Amino acid sequence: MIIYSDMDVKESHDLTIDSINEYLTGGVTEHTLSAIYVAVYNKFWSLALDLDDEDETEEMAENAREWNALMKKLEGHILAIMREENISIEEEEQAALGIFLDRNGYRSAGGWWFPGK
Repeated sequence: MIIYSDMDVKESHDLTIDSINEYLTGGVTEHTLSAIYVAVYNKFWSLALDLDDEDETEEMAENAREWNALMKKLEGHILAIMREENISIEEEEQAALGIFLDRNGYRSAGGWWFPGK
């Protein structure tokens, strides 16, 4: 997966938690926030699925927890935008995230997010 943004193009496997946090400090557009969220969401869930393997280590679990924390941080930014627009999110945060990602060109399929309608 490639993150296409107004700032840069990076392969998601090249992204680190530190590089994403640094990227966010400069302020990003809604589209870039969506692209980063999709990459982080998909990365977290790919790591989380590996945790069921017999060869799971504490290092793998810690890595998944760190990506989950970043995903939750990004969700907070997205939900704050939705609140500013008076879009009701109190009952269903996942629906609000879906609205945000959809309007920025992403779709959900099989539990993963992809670019395109």
